[in-house]
Amino acid sequence: MVYRSSIGKCLGEDMRKFILKRTLIITNFFIFILGIPVFGLGIWVLVDKPSFLTLFEEAQSVSGTTDSFNVEIYTSAAYILLVVSLLVVLISFFGCFGAMKESKCMLGTYFALILAMFILMVVGAVLGYSGNLDNTIKKPLKEALTKYKDDQINQTNPLLSYKAAWNTVQQELKCCGVDNV
Repeated sequence: MVYRSSIGKCLGEDMRKFILKRTLIITNFFIFILGIPVFGLGIWVLVDKPSFLTLFEEAQSVSGTTDSFNVEIYTSAAYILLVVSLLVVLISFFGCFGAMKESKCMLGTYFALILAMFILMVVGAVLGYSGNLDNTIKKPLKEALTKYKDDQINQTNPLLSYKAAWNTVQQELKCCGVDNV
């Protein structure tokens, strides 16, 4: 004999599972679909810089501003855009298809990636809010920069690789030293 309340309870649990599964699939599908064009935009900016710069010049002439813009900032923003959009597409893929297939492995990966991203955001917010970036980041970099010797040319000296690493970082970031002095 089946009681009506147990049937309703069972149907209610199935309905909640159905709604949760569909919500997870639909939400992650939309995020996946929106992440792909953003990834394409980042690739376009990096591959076709002349047309991107033309677009900026036209926007500048339309807006009437005479301020020049720093192209390096927008190029580095394109790299950030690529990385973030790739992460978004990857995470939403695991969420959407993991829920669709009810794969514990994919859903576990989805949860781990979301948790890692949340932890990174909290750590970044705490570091940013504490305002202690000078001691946390700049001070160790300045101490490391004191070991930089520009006159190293001896191939066997380990400071030559140190010099090469600092030169590469400064060249890629288009800066000089820690404070860009």
